[in-house]
Amino acid sequence: MRRFFRAIAHWVIIGLAGLCTNSTPATAGNSAQGKCDPIYLDIGHTAERYGATSARGKKEYDYNKRFTIELSDKLISTVHFSTEIISGKDKDLSLNQRAKKIRSLRSGIFLSLHHDSVQPRYLSEWSYNGQKHHYSDKFAGFSVFASGRSPAFLKSVVLGQNIGQALVKAGFSPTLHHAEKITGENRPLLNEDIGLYRYDGLAVLKSTRIPAILVEVGVIANRAEEEKLGDPAHRAKIQDAILLGLKQFCSEI
Repeated sequence: MRRFFRAIAHWVIIGLAGLCTNSTPATAGNSAQGKCDPIYLDIGHTAERYGATSARGKKEYDYNKRFTIELSDKLISTVHFSTEIISGKDKDLSLNQRAKKIRSLRSGIFLSLHHDSVQPRYLSEWSYNGQKHHYSDKFAGFSVFASGRSPAFLKSVVLGQNIGQALVKAGFSPTLHHAEKITGENRPLLNEDIGLYRYDGLAVLKSTRIPAILVEVGVIANRAEEEKLGDPAHRAKIQDAILLGLKQFCSEI
């Protein structure tokens, strides 16, 4: 079955690349940027509903917020993309409020930024700074999701493909644990080489009219990866790869 999904995704992506690519590739400048401006960024979760908990007891939301603001600043300062942070920088919006706003978007690109965990069956207990926490060092890496229910699903797949490829080229590896045939996972893989999944139930993706993906930057339940994600240089390398993927996508559409 996994090979079946990979075969379908392979031919879909090849076909889309032919449709989307200009006969003369665009340079990474204003002409390319204008085709996909603005870039909307979503800080995953809220301060109250903060998502996963890291191996050292930190809230996923705090990781999401830091990473998203850094990425926004880099998009503005280095390649002059116009960006808007939909939720979290100044005021948190509920999941329903964010989904409603995202459904209203008619142009641009949408990225939702998250940090990952694992299913409870994989968690173990350890002590850090005198407190008990849960961790799993079994899985590490990024993952990318697109919703098949989105009217822009096909372009979202191409967007995810570009970002996933850029991350791999930068030396990062995807995690494939979301494809496991267990409760809470079992997401169809569109491309296992770059950790690109189809996940139709994601509220912020399923009704988008513009290319939209969700990126799990890394697995913060993994003790070593959590430490890496605390390093500004490591985050900057991930952000540079995402930026490169965005530029490539914008030069093709």
